[in-house]
Amino acid sequence: MLTVPAHLNLWSYFDEASGHCRRYSRKQLESTLAECGFRVEYMTEFMMALYPVLWLARRLSAWMRKPNSAPTDSLPDLRVIPVLNQLLPLLLYWELPLLRRRIRIPLGSSLLAIARRA
Repeated sequence: MLTVPAHLNLWSYFDEASGHCRRYSRKQLESTLAECGFRVEYMTEFMMALYPVLWLARRLSAWMRKPNSAPTDSLPDLRVIPVLNQLLPLLLYWELPLLRRRIRIPLGSSLLAIARRA
């Protein structure tokens, strides 16, 4: 089981500061897993409630950032905000029954894959 960031259009300085190397599409992840000898049993996007928020935040931050600023300039954005940490599970809770039943979620900011060696 693995999770990876999804949607190249969400790529930003935040991904670089978080240590991400890429964002995947379903097709890319399935292909990569197959090349490594895995057969995908289930794959879905998740964190659907966060997708529009991230999309907008990434557009606004890119517009507002200083040209040539380093990825480390975004480290304050990685801080934990206690109120937000309490709110996020409430936004994502509705996805849990879908994931347990292996129902595909049509949109999300991350991908979840369950795969076995072929």
